[in-house]
Amino acid sequence: MDAVDLIFGFVEKVPGWIWPVVLFGPLLAMLVFQLTLGVRRRSMWQRTAILLGYAHHDEDTSLANTFNSLVSFMDVDGFETRSLDVLSNEADGVQTWLLDHASRKPRKLRTACVMRTHELQIPHFRLLRSRNALRLQEEQVVFQDDPDFDRMFVLTTDNPVATKRLFDALLRQHFLRMYHRSREIERSNTDWFSVLMLRLSNAIGRFEVEAAGDTLSVHLSRIINPRAVPDLLALTAETLQILKGKHREISQQ
Repeated sequence: MDAVDLIFGFVEKVPGWIWPVVLFGPLLAMLVFQLTLGVRRRSMWQRTAILLGYAHHDEDTSLANTFNSLVSFMDVDGFETRSLDVLSNEADGVQTWLLDHASRKPRKLRTACVMRTHELQIPHFRLLRSRNALRLQEEQVVFQDDPDFDRMFVLTTDNPVATKRLFDALLRQHFLRMYHRSREIERSNTDWFSVLMLRLSNAIGRFEVEAAGDTLSVHLSRIINPRAVPDLLALTAETLQILKGKHREISQQ
């Protein structure tokens, strides 16, 4: 009883105006965050586009068709995905897109980099960070001799034989390193308030790499400060070069 009396005594001493702040303050903070996020990020992306020499579009509704071979950009059960603040460029035969990618089912907001080149022709695969249950649309590839890789990722494909041949030990090690480097890029977002709001709104997704034919996409688990985009570009370009090398190697065998 002493503990109960102590609690009620404390409640009686708290000014009445505190309770509305406690109850509605987080909701108000979430509302302000949602209303201002787009404006703040558009300004940051525009500055980044100028620094990189890339074109900037507020939203590009055509990318869903452009990347129609990639599952991560497809509609899910009638819920569209949106490509926001798209930066684009073409150089040395490689088309590049940087964007904030918003999906509505599940509701996630992630920064992504996509590269396309005719020098790449590989089977479709989707590599996702493994944390909990996934609804798999394709066959999963398992490497019994590499438990570290299988614990870290789920790898699915429509061509298991070709994909398992592509994912040799060196490529698997690259993706393990790539994941840890992507986490360092994500930590570059020092806006703790945005990170907190994204967590509270359950908008943080999975690290994901997907490729099909001539296209490679890398999704970070959340949006990042656009100032860190050069690091994401370098990471994606490195992966593209490795996959191109694997494609040439397999073609010559």
